[in-house]
Amino acid sequence: MKATTISDAYNQMLWHVYAKWDFKSKPRDMAIREKLNVQVTINNPSSKPIVTEDKKRNKIIEGYTERELEWYLSGNTAADSAPSDFWKTIEDDEGQINSNYGHITLFDRTEFYTTPYFFALKALKKDKDTRQAICRYNKAKHAKLNPKDFVCTMYQNFHIREDELYSTVRMRSADLFTGPVYDLPWFCYLMEKMLKDLKPVYPNLSMGQLTFSADSLHIYERDVDEIVKMIDFFGQSIQQETFVK
Repeated sequence: MKATTISDAYNQMLWHVYAKWDFKSKPRDMAIREKLNVQVTINNPSSKPIVTEDKKRNKIIEGYTERELEWYLSGNTAADSAPSDFWKTIEDDEGQINSNYGHITLFDRTEFYTTPYFFALKALKKDKDTRQAICRYNKAKHAKLNPKDFVCTMYQNFHIREDELYSTVRMRSADLFTGPVYDLPWFCYLMEKMLKDLKPVYPNLSMGQLTFSADSLHIYERDVDEIVKMIDFFGQSIQQETFVK
């Protein structure tokens, strides 16, 4: 798929999983609609909150996106510091969580004595054409430390091509209702930060595309009623009653 903005990308993904799901399954006995190996390329990535057709939901999305970014940039991994009570349900025995993406990328010095983000930044500064500017999220220790919070994002890769910064994100699992709606602005934020940090070295560098992909892109049946309110059906040029598979 191709999209203009992250809001456009999100709407397309919602519609495809809601209407054109490939599978219905019940991981952990919770029913989902699922598409495997979905990819969308976004031409104008921006860290602004995602906007849907549901104005009430948009207020929730905007508020949580801002709080989550603040939490990420704090690097705090205590579940009590997180922006919602959900994180308490997946904390480990010491009240900590794994999936503070800011901590993982900007604070956790596990990539050759530096953080994953700065590892990628150094790689690009050293070689403009490198293919090694990988910012890792999911790590082996996450599976051992707290399997209830097994980090969903695998990596975010960065490339410079023809003086444009490109980024590719790979997620092993993405619940559209609670995941990419907040994750996409973060991935864009990190891309914007990378662009700013590289400008002194490459002054002609500009923003390129963000490509988002997920091994399992899904929605839970429990959230379908809320998701229907968020979808721009007119933009998909299709009648809702044809969505029976």
